[in-house]
Amino acid sequence: MRRRSKGYCDVCDMNRTGSSGSRLVAALRSPGVAASLLRGTAGSCVNRALANGLMFVAQIVFARWLGLEGFGIYALALAWLGVLVMIGRLGFDLATVRFVATYYGANAWPLLRGFLRAGRFTVLGASVATGSALAAGAIWLKPALGGSLSNSLAIAGAVLPLLALVQLEAAALRGLGRVILGDVPFSIGHPLLLLFGFLAAVMWTGASASAETVLLAYLGATAVVLTWLRVLMSRHLTAIPGDTELQFRWREWLTTAPAMMLITGFGVVLNQSSTIIVGAVSGSAAASIFGASSRIASILQIIVFSLIAVIGPLAAKLATRGEFAKLQRAIDVGVTTVFGAAVGTTIGLVVLGRWVLGLFGTDFVAGYEVLLILVAGQLCAAAVAPAGILLNMTGHQNTSARILAAAAILNLAFCTALAWAYGVNGAAVSTALSTAGLGGAMAIAAHRHLNLRSWVSPAGLRFGVLDGVAPGRAGLRHGTGPH
Repeated sequence: MRRRSKGYCDVCDMNRTGSSGSRLVAALRSPGVAASLLRGTAGSCVNRALANGLMFVAQIVFARWLGLEGFGIYALALAWLGVLVMIGRLGFDLATVRFVATYYGANAWPLLRGFLRAGRFTVLGASVATGSALAAGAIWLKPALGGSLSNSLAIAGAVLPLLALVQLEAAALRGLGRVILGDVPFSIGHPLLLLFGFLAAVMWTGASASAETVLLAYLGATAVVLTWLRVLMSRHLTAIPGDTELQFRWREWLTTAPAMMLITGFGVVLNQSSTIIVGAVSGSAAASIFGASSRIASILQIIVFSLIAVIGPLAAKLATRGEFAKLQRAIDVGVTTVFGAAVGTTIGLVVLGRWVLGLFGTDFVAGYEVLLILVAGQLCAAAVAPAGILLNMTGHQNTSARILAAAAILNLAFCTALAWAYGVNGAAVSTALSTAGLGGAMAIAAHRHLNLRSWVSPAGLRFGVLDGVAPGRAGLRHGTGPH
């Protein structure tokens, strides 16, 4: 057997002897961190693509059955649900990924079990209180809101606790390294159950095709998914010793979680506030058009989130071990691959955007310019995709929260002003600029605090970086850890 010299690289050897196809396949099968990251990202992307396709079909069905006005009410109810559910989670979704990954990697079973119990207890209490407040407010303001919107918001209040717990259980599975398993119940199962529940209610029970009916189906689908996730978690926890005394670090968890809540909260505000502002300024029909365009533009977010979901637990474990050079190599490959996929998707949306919008109905084609503007902002964010999660998973969540707060507040101000002046196009410009600026600021902060390059780099184009051995090529700078 040939003796391998120091720095020997199976993938680099294949670069000299094999075909490009066999080199790529072998590289992706290698045990290196970057190769593992790409496999996970690819699997997560396929899962999210299927999920978005299912939700896209569901949105088309709802838009055609509910009409422009009814679909707008449904979009507004979901927007409020998306904003308020972050209060119910109290930041424990991101904190769960970080702490579960850390404790699981260190075999700290008492802390792992203690954190899971503390998180569930805290999120349950906060989400029930928040959901009850939303439902009570909707009922109280029924004369001003109108019957359909008031009822829809009240149902959303009932959904909120279940949705918060679903997101917590999914985050726990991601922290255990089961990224795809944690995503499938909500990303695939939920839209299927939602669509089936709505159609069954309308066609078999004679229920009206209204926003309230869709949201009731949403409530039922969420309950089923929560049960599904709890079963999966129970099965994975059976392999973890359960006879040890639970250990709690309430101070650490409750000081970290608020920053995480601000991160997710301002992120949700940034994503959802534009739809709410458009609805308030221009009416539910305009909100419906903006919401459909935003939904299509979020295809790029699927690609980005696929990388984020995988690199989050990885960053938490490698940063704890001080393996920043290995983390940098994984980032280079991941962000370059994701950006290439985002560019291809952008070209497809530019060419087919009007046709895709037309699937919602002829009135929705008017949102083509909105779609292009939003896609431009998402493409800029894809170029620096891992920046925010790197900060969140390495103890720099306060910096991340401040950046997100600034982006969300600026978007609220400019979106309101531009929506009044230029309608949906103005709101789209504000959203796109905020999204792009947020990504750039996060990348600068990650480089400053961690000395990690989180933007697109030529280093990610070489197979040699996949094997976990530094290529040794001049000019390739690896992260060395926090300054």
